[in-house]
Amino acid sequence: MRELNKEERNFLNYLRKNCSRVKYNGYIYYLDKKTKKKYKRSRVIYQIYNSVKLNKFNLIHHIDNNKGNDNIENLKVLAQEEHNSLHCAGKRRSKK
Repeated sequence: MRELNKEERNFLNYLRKNCSRVKYNGYIYYLDKKTKKKYKRSRVIYQIYNSVKLNKFNLIHHIDNNKGNDNIENLKVLAQEEHNSLHCAGKRRSKK
């Protein structure tokens, strides 16, 4: 795993100091107390460690299906369609 640069470390430290951690639907978010902006912790960690900026159509998949496990080795980026098909595999839609 690569080392974080100073800017990345500063951003993580900012989140830890200025944001409260909230849990919603099993996911952990950082909630900035000043701006009221929410950051999904898994996305922040993935983007920083992989030096990428994800768009809204890229979803973070937790390999072990534990939404609280944001260890970088447990995170994988998937397109929305791929993520949906992975989680819906074997499930049948009910007809109404």
